[in-house]
Amino acid sequence: MSDTTKLVTTKDTVERFRKFSFRLETYPVLEIGNFVYQFDAAEIAPPQINEPFEFTEKMPFRLERNALSLFPEFYFHFKRLFSSQSHANEAYCRYDLEVFWSLFSGTEEDIAVSVSQVERSFATHFRICLSPDVQEDYPMFYTRKNVETKFVDRIASDCDHRSVGARFSELVRVAQTGDVIPLVEHLMAFEFSEDQVWWAITTAYGGFAQTDSQIRTFNRKIKYWEFCENSSLFRRVKGFVWDLQDAGIVGVTKANQDTDIGSDYSSSPSTEESGRC
Repeated sequence: MSDTTKLVTTKDTVERFRKFSFRLETYPVLEIGNFVYQFDAAEIAPPQINEPFEFTEKMPFRLERNALSLFPEFYFHFKRLFSSQSHANEAYCRYDLEVFWSLFSGTEEDIAVSVSQVERSFATHFRICLSPDVQEDYPMFYTRKNVETKFVDRIASDCDHRSVGARFSELVRVAQTGDVIPLVEHLMAFEFSEDQVWWAITTAYGGFAQTDSQIRTFNRKIKYWEFCENSSLFRRVKGFVWDLQDAGIVGVTKANQDTDIGSDYSSSPSTEESGRC
């Protein structure tokens, strides 16, 4: 790892993602901060391939033949999960192959072996996250480049886009029970703007505000959290839902009690009143 060189994340230029309203970088898979990638090819150990069940159980769903239009959400989660396994995996998901190759030092042979190991790991993990019928209908070596070009191109004509609406409706219902993060992740994966995310949150929870007092509280809280600049979108949405619970507008559920969005929220906040986001 070097302290002298910092690479700028490249924009993904694969236009075929437009068919899925899927463009990278609006919501990066992982925040890079000041971290600098540099790897010694001779020291890169062969990546461990998790057992299929162990890896896929951490995904919200496998990509199914009848729900190919959910690829953006599937891929959003897949890249985040794969990236979390190592810095090399993270860099592979963040940069194009030419830039990724340049992050390694060592002999050309060692670099080729290291890059190949990461590519094979990506391909293996991707394959086990596909349903058997998708694996059968769209066989290939699932490197990142192949997934983002050949695979996307081949599934485009077979997508039934009704599954996106069904998924959205399902996640709205889940959000109404208190677990709002899957809905936010779904919208982020499909490149919804923050304004559109807040529209969806309003749609999910607006009906719970019934009395004049609840309606005033609802509107005040959403205005506060939507324009709070000191927290991530996840934290702001969760803070909004917690405030609705504190006001008795939304019931407290086990999903809410079990959800942890970071050390900034050690308990249900009265954050608006204390002036902190």
